[in-house]
Amino acid sequence: MLNALNEQINAEQYSALMYLSMSAYFHDKGLPGFANWMYVQYQEELSHANKFFKYVVDRGEKVELKSIGQMPTSWDGIIEVYEATLEHEQMVTGLINGLMN
Repeated sequence: MLNALNEQINAEQYSALMYLSMSAYFHDKGLPGFANWMYVQYQEELSHANKFFKYVVDRGEKVELKSIGQMPTSWDGIIEVYEATLEHEQMVTGLINGLMN
């Protein structure tokens, strides 16, 4: 379970950075509303990572953070960004469901 929780922390951090990259993409395209929405998603994913982090630490266990890797920085338009977001959210939700099971 500890390994799975550490994986979840890293998945949430990856999500946060991916959404921050999407926010930067939208800023670059002159779409501040879209950029703001993705920035809010970035903050939400960081809060998820921090909750899992605190849960592990509060139980006296060791958090093991891994390298996140390079984020994508460009997409072929707004629809592709949101398709990638949906696919990613489904994957991360699957990981959380796995923790519950």
